[in-house]
Amino acid sequence: MIDYFDKQTGFSAMERGTGWSAAIVAEMMARGETPRGAGGVESMVPARPFVEALRGRGISVEESVTLR
Repeated sequence: MIDYFDKQTGFSAMERGTGWSAAIVAEMMARGETPRGAGGVESMVPARPFVEALRGRGISVEESVTLR
């Protein structure tokens, strides 16, 4: 993900990339969409709904798969 300062909202890329991501995960936790307990974001947060939530907030996320 690459993000930049948003002139329209005044949010920095750091605010959008960290604050909004944390808010998305907190919302998912409150709705019971993540397992209870401690663990890494990589294994506890469902990727597809997380990426869709980022896109819903105006953060462009491009995906690619490289097979080796």
